[in-house]
Amino acid sequence: MFEDFSCALYTELALAAGRAELNELRPYVSDDAMATLSARPLAGVSTVLVGALTIRDVSNLDGVSDKVSVEIEIEANLARRDPETGDERAVYVVERWVLRRAKTARSRQPDRARILACPSCSAPLEALLAGKCRYCAEEVSTGAFDWVVCSVRVIHERERGPVLAGHSATDTSESPSIVDPDARARFDESVGDSEAYAALVARIIHTFDTFHEAWSAQNLEPMRHLTTDPLFESQAYWIAEYKKQGLCNVTEDAAIARIELARVTSDPYFDAVTVRIHAHAKDYTKDARTGEVVSGEPTSAKRYSEYWTFLRKRATNAPAASRSALAAARRDRTRSEATARIVVPKWAIARSIGCCRESSRTRPTTADRAHERLRANLTLEARTNLAGTASSR
Repeated sequence: MFEDFSCALYTELALAAGRAELNELRPYVSDDAMATLSARPLAGVSTVLVGALTIRDVSNLDGVSDKVSVEIEIEANLARRDPETGDERAVYVVERWVLRRAKTARSRQPDRARILACPSCSAPLEALLAGKCRYCAEEVSTGAFDWVVCSVRVIHERERGPVLAGHSATDTSESPSIVDPDARARFDESVGDSEAYAALVARIIHTFDTFHEAWSAQNLEPMRHLTTDPLFESQAYWIAEYKKQGLCNVTEDAAIARIELARVTSDPYFDAVTVRIHAHAKDYTKDARTGEVVSGEPTSAKRYSEYWTFLRKRATNAPAASRSALAAARRDRTRSEATARIVVPKWAIARSIGCCRESSRTRPTTADRAHERLRANLTLEARTNLAGTASSR
């Protein structure tokens, strides 16, 4: 949820800068960060795609400071239309932001992770003037109620359009897997038994097959109910870029060869399961008008692997209770389908990370350690905001 909030805030701030309306989000930005954003050439930004978000560091966790700071690194693609010529240009950026809030601030509920309103009472942003809400009369830009961006630093920025006709022949399907050795035990304890795991595997295969069919057809609507909103929006962006360039990427005869359980985490709101998928497909890009292949190999399958993270809402803390409730729902024909979904929620894919090169990583990275420190030291409400070091496809 912290990741979703940070991505949403980054996106809305970039879009607001594009409209010259940064003051709308004043409750979430410090004076220094506002000055930095205002000075950047962001006029005309109309599209924002966050490709990766990583928690780099967490500080002020000692007993002296009453606020905690989190440094994040964001990689994003911005579509910016020149106000004078009307030409649209693509910009790739890497930025580091520091967000800060009081340790006593309560975390957001999952359904409000991406909603930006008064940090104190959730009144519309229009109700705020000079950082004060006219409904709750609180000064809300201090970090006392929610995260505030304290600094913005651009690490890298360059104009470039998405390169869609490239092709990589590297086979990384046999590179060492990054796996929590206790993943299966955590699954059995938090999620369910072998029957539940078999159901998850079936869901993964269904999601995989549906995605590749939808992707090749350049119509992601069949995937809408199988993905979280951020991932759906990300994939929809790339489909739009392919169409804009008159191209179509095809993943033909895609099939899963093997699934490895890599990581399982749970909090009061969600269960999260990360798996490594070993698969193969004929991956090529063609001219959408003529059908001519412009890159890739349409005649030979390429092996590859990706890490996929699936989320589901927690309906109950006891897997056995979930199965019992589901059985009761099936017996009770008067119970609505929506109620049955609440009893045993469906898994949705939230993140996909490609294995773009071999990795011998066996120890936690600095970002992993920063994330774990944050989980260990914040209040229960704050810990529920964080589900893992973020990196989106």
